[in-house]
Amino acid sequence: MNTNIKDIECFLIDIEGAILLGNNLIDYANEFLDTLINQNKKHIFITNNLSKSIYIEKLRELGIDCNKENIFSLDEITDIDSICKKFNIQKSSMAIVGDKLYDNMLLGQSLGITSILVLSGISTMYDLEMSDIHPTFVFRSIKDIYTNIKYTLVENI
Repeated sequence: MNTNIKDIECFLIDIEGAILLGNNLIDYANEFLDTLINQNKKHIFITNNLSKSIYIEKLRELGIDCNKENIFSLDEITDIDSICKKFNIQKSSMAIVGDKLYDNMLLGQSLGITSILVLSGISTMYDLEMSDIHPTFVFRSIKDIYTNIKYTLVENI
């Protein structure tokens, strides 16, 4: 598990709440993804929705490159070893980014990977304070993660 966000080589990104809110991109989602590409970091989209084709189309319409090779259901992500082999990455260099404590963050904790909670979706700071789930990092939104990996360390709230 990484304690320096700049060392993460692959981000597993929950679509709803971390990248999208409804039909709209969250501010700085494109910049975040572009920075990952420019820094040779991988990103994999994850969803609770079994109909991945809907998200592929929606993300493409919003200018985000997405295909069936880089979008997975949460069930598929639980086999972390196959994801590591497919993308040639170490589990220790992966992080899950999401907005749900009892979904994304719990999964990250159970897989033993870095977990990054964004407060731009479902979970709130109050939920976090009342929870026994403790993400590695907590940020207001994807914008703060973008700033952190692109520039200098932003305060982890």
